[in-house]
Amino acid sequence: MPSSLQQDPKTYCIDHFGHRFDPIATEPLSTRAWILQERVLSPKTIHYANSEMFWERQTGIFAEDGAMFQRQSVGFSDLLEAKPPNIYSIWEQLVEEYTGRRLTRETDKLPALSGMAKILASANHDEYVAGLWQNWIIQGLNWKVSTYEPYTRKNGGDDDDDDDNNDNNIEEDNHEIDLFSVVV
Repeated sequence: MPSSLQQDPKTYCIDHFGHRFDPIATEPLSTRAWILQERVLSPKTIHYANSEMFWERQTGIFAEDGAMFQRQSVGFSDLLEAKPPNIYSIWEQLVEEYTGRRLTRETDKLPALSGMAKILASANHDEYVAGLWQNWIIQGLNWKVSTYEPYTRKNGGDDDDDDDNNDNNIEEDNHEIDLFSVVV
């Protein structure tokens, strides 16, 4: 089937040779926490993005225009094949990525992680209790909060021009979500 984008080809710019790029990570819905669980637990997913469709499998991400990308994120097979001590680094990666995303209700945090935790628990023969692993409880309690506040410059002015140019005054844009995933 010819690409629907033949008239308007898309260019992917990757900073460094060998640098991985995840075209789905930049889509608006990818900021939502529940999408991480959908991506990780689904062996195959079709993503309807702003500009084209993407087919995601364990072997990679395939764009409608023919571009292919390696998966960067943890996938279903990674959870099934994980062995200690790598299983805990996979868990840390999932939690770090998950906590950087938005939730509708904060109370959804632990229940939403539980689907991924169940698979890791069966592969690891460890018990998952309220966000921590029994065999890794000391390391699990040794965490810190790190924040990322993007720097923006208004109208190309100097940094010292006004107090309105600090990170605390950045307003969040509200956009309609036009990406959705279908589990297949």
